Amino acid sequence: MVRFPVGCDVMILVASTGRSLRWVVAGCVAAIVLASCGDDGSRTSSIDSKSPTTNFVDVHTTKIITAEQVMRDRERLKQREKEREMLLAQQKAADQAARRGGTPGIPAGTPGTPGTPGTPGPGDATTTSRNPVASPGGSGGGGGTGAGAAPRDPTVASGAGGGSGGSAAPGPMTPRPVDPVAGGGSGGSSATGASAGEPETVWTVVLATTTGDGHAQQALAVANNIRAAAPQVGDLWLHGSERGSMVLSGRFGSVDDPAAQAHLRFIKEMRVEDRTPFVAARLAPVRLGQSNAAHPHDLRTLRRQFPKVDPLYTLDVAVWIAEENDASWRDCRRRAEAYAAQLRAQGYEAYFYHDETQRITSVTVGKFDRTAVNPVSHLYTPDVRKLMAQFPQRLVNGEPMIDPKSRVTQQPAMVRVPVKLD
Repeated sequence: MVRFPVGCDVMILVASTGRSLRWVVAGCVAAIVLASCGDDGSRTSSIDSKSPTTNFVDVHTTKIITAEQVMRDRERLKQREKEREMLLAQQKAADQAARRGGTPGIPAGTPGTPGTPGTPGPGDATTTSRNPVASPGGSGGGGGTGAGAAPRDPTVASGAGGGSGGSAAPGPMTPRPVDPVAGGGSGGSSATGASAGEPETVWTVVLATTTGDGHAQQALAVANNIRAAAPQVGDLWLHGSERGSMVLSGRFGSVDDPAAQAHLRFIKEMRVEDRTPFVAARLAPVRLGQSNAAHPHDLRTLRRQFPKVDPLYTLDVAVWIAEENDASWRDCRRRAEAYAAQLRAQGYEAYFYHDETQRITSVTVGKFDRTAVNPVSHLYTPDVRKLMAQFPQRLVNGEPMIDPKSRVTQQPAMVRVPVKLD
């Protein structure tokens, strides 16, 4: 009988052939394996800190293994498990970023809280609208219609912002934007010129994003963990804003750069501990050395004129949503700038706003402070309703957008200009 202290006491009873005692060989002798457990039915381990010199036998290789080796193996397994948990957390963060949709770009802000519904009025149904100066996040509440409702807050998500408020009475047709490529529009950017205040842009692979308090320190910690667990990633760098930070890899001239595509495939297919932690990685544009100067029609100039006015509102009348390529994004910016110039030529105080995070560019009209909303009824004041009546349709990529559920055309809505818009 031979005893192996491997968790339970295992006794192997071996029958003898009569000449000598041998190990069990298939087809020659029979063996019975019995597991011996403790008196209370629990398994008794032979690894005891009081007997560190106990030796073990690997039943597969008959190699002698010391207790110290077993303990070291267990520590290595624990360390690998910690690293695996870290990589899973990074994968979860990347998946959440992917579910938010759009090109990652600058990291998304803290999810917005539901907006307060406005007082409903008779007439049209509530529609949904994207807020051009909002950070992505949760959905805003629908504003009432009829006589008008309180404006949306820009911290409300742009995915499903509050509904339109304003007059239900018919007004003149919304001024339609002139196609800048076809040579229309007065003033503004030319069809081939660069967009106003356009900084240098590089394309890079986004590995992870962090938001909230201490996002810069969190991004640095994630980058250090990636360097330790996956040094083959190579060049890692951080980029961020007040809303969040990104952990990035590589710098390329365009999304179509073969080197950029090859690096993206390498990152997505990279295996760490038999896993692919960066399968959700994607290429995104990052602006470097952004100038603090702004075009006179840029919405940032409005905020700079009134830095202490809060709330500061403007009417969102049009939006362009780019496809995932540089050419489409440049075209959207040009069209928004041309439309803002066209409206200014018609006497409207129009502004454009380029949201690099979501690759959405918007055109807004007018400026209002807290007096735009009646403090008692929470409805828009007459001057606000008058302006809204002149823009009964919100344009999406130059055309009116009909809500698929209510079958009602989207209407412009008041949006709140963030205090820190740069």
